[in-house]
Amino acid sequence: MAVKFIFNLIAAIPLFFVFSCCIDQPFADFKITCLDVGQGSSTLIQTKDVNILVDAGGDEAKRGEFNQFFINHNIQVIDYLIITHPDYDHYGFLTDVYQHWQINWTILPNMYGLTYFAKSSWATLLNVINVEPNHQIIYCQKTLNFRIGRLQLTINDVDENWYVSNHQDSNNLSPFITINWYNYNVLLTGDCLSDKEQLLISTIQCPVDLYIMGHHGSSSSSSLDLLDKIRPQFVFYSSSDPTGTRYGHPNVNALARIKQYTKYIVGTEYNHHIEFNLTNDQAINSLILTTTGWTKKGGERITF
Repeated sequence: MAVKFIFNLIAAIPLFFVFSCCIDQPFADFKITCLDVGQGSSTLIQTKDVNILVDAGGDEAKRGEFNQFFINHNIQVIDYLIITHPDYDHYGFLTDVYQHWQINWTILPNMYGLTYFAKSSWATLLNVINVEPNHQIIYCQKTLNFRIGRLQLTINDVDENWYVSNHQDSNNLSPFITINWYNYNVLLTGDCLSDKEQLLISTIQCPVDLYIMGHHGSSSSSSLDLLDKIRPQFVFYSSSDPTGTRYGHPNVNALARIKQYTKYIVGTEYNHHIEFNLTNDQAINSLILTTTGWTKKGGERITF
């Protein structure tokens, strides 16, 4: 049975938060989909002007479903493909992406010549990318900015000297990715760990309306310092394990930190693909937010 709550998070801006499994929503002005890829990460950001895909990897059993999502939504072009770092659960589906869809720009982590991260699977992927025709490759720098219509894409990273002395973990090659659309901000941090979070906190546009939890909700990310700066209204995470026994994602301590700032925390392990849709009407200054996903606990439709 449907459970329904109506609330205003901000007095001047009515918000509606919806979970559903089978109702097609009209295309929003700004849509973010956190794809259910199992243990991995893939987030699609869309406006009517641009498609941006951040990471594309996960459990092998999810590969077909990942491909089918793009087919079902008639997505033929990825304008910007961003790979946050060279871990297979973030890039393992990319051979499919390059095979089936047009990629205009690929943005890759800058290894700064560190052979520590030279994994054979990553080298194979680079060979695929380098022979792909008609697209451009950009490597992360301290700051990259792209303006597409009303959307601002900003990628911030630390300088090369920090990497040379802090190259123990490939997760820390992840940059901070900020998406700004009108007055709304979204933050993605890949698998960035708390020590690097400290260095990039000053680059964030605040407050953050939607935060994709770093490192799948790991205890080593989403530090209190970061959360106190961004104060997110909504939080998504990508995880395959509802029992918390495989990798411990999301970590209970990380969730406890998040809950100090918001109760609206949603994961793919119960909700399948999650959508965050914004429709902006400047005349009435209103925002409609819709989140869709299949709730596996009984499969009920839940509307907040």
